Amino acid sequence: MTLSDRLAAGLGSGAVQVILGVRGSLSGFFDQELPGRLARAGVDRPRLVVVDAAAGPSADQLRRTVLSRLTDAGRYGVIVRHGEALAEDAMGVLCGIASRGGADVFVEASDRSIERVAATAAASGRAALHEDSGSAEAFWSGRGAELRLEELVWDTARKRHLRNPGRMLELLRYFARTAGEPHSVLSVADEMTRQGHPVSDKTVKSMMRALEDAMLIERVPSWDIRARSFRRTPERIYPSAVSLASVLGPQAGLKPRRLLEILRAMRSAGCTAASPFLSVVGRDKGGRAVRGRIETDFLCTRGSSSMYVRYEEAIDPVTADRADAVRTMLRIPDLFDKVIVTEGEFAPWRTRRGVRVVSIGDFAGGRLFG
Repeated sequence: MTLSDRLAAGLGSGAVQVILGVRGSLSGFFDQELPGRLARAGVDRPRLVVVDAAAGPSADQLRRTVLSRLTDAGRYGVIVRHGEALAEDAMGVLCGIASRGGADVFVEASDRSIERVAATAAASGRAALHEDSGSAEAFWSGRGAELRLEELVWDTARKRHLRNPGRMLELLRYFARTAGEPHSVLSVADEMTRQGHPVSDKTVKSMMRALEDAMLIERVPSWDIRARSFRRTPERIYPSAVSLASVLGPQAGLKPRRLLEILRAMRSAGCTAASPFLSVVGRDKGGRAVRGRIETDFLCTRGSSSMYVRYEEAIDPVTADRADAVRTMLRIPDLFDKVIVTEGEFAPWRTRRGVRVVSIGDFAGGRLFG
């Protein structure tokens, strides 16, 4: 389902629709696609109220501006551009306008900080958050992507009072090269310093928060399978779009790219993602107890359904059940589906012990999610 379809399904719901996208990526959607979709629903352009939150209207000013345009009982559309500038009381005003009926409210936001502003409204059903990954992919695939990226990083650093945007760009490149690898703030600071970009763990933490809010990276937390709980570290850091990863590190290798494609497919299907691990105790050659970890790339959850997902470049159907990837997944002691994603074009199949094997094309195309 496209973003337009999701928004159309929410027309008349009384909830504010917040659409997240990296700065500049949603311009075409709000200028053309959304007005066109609203026109087909009976809300033509004269009945669109467009407000620029970057102008800094107070909650009272915002209320007066919008209500002065809602002059009759017909349906209206209210579009708020640069919604990342909204304060919590202004978001409350928009929720109130939407809940009255007669106007559907849409907010564009290019900073994840709006998720914190809208948290209370979202929890009560008065706001819904959407992210359009397709717009981001197109945005970073276009000409001049490198220049746009540099400008965005520099502007993000300025807004967050970070003094070295060049180092923040290097940090972003580092995450593109190491997508899928475990990280902690301290390990990242040590590695950046070793590579000739000295930085403290405190600065790394601030940079990571800024890059996440600017929708340039996505953090996937660790999930302790035995304890059934999240762990703060280590976490996996991914660029927010496959095309952005290509801009950052065209020589990054196949596996980081494939992991990102898998993650994006899960997100597009409405899944939550975690990086699962299982602590185990084995024996060394001397018979002494040795602690270890069983890991796979993702735990994908949608509703009440979950599956473990692992990428392998190749799996031989004849010897699949003896392959390390399959044997490792079978050591996870629960009944969730276990899926290996691999290269090639073939119909999905299962090993004799029940592990599902699918092509990257089928998985990235969303065909596993219905």
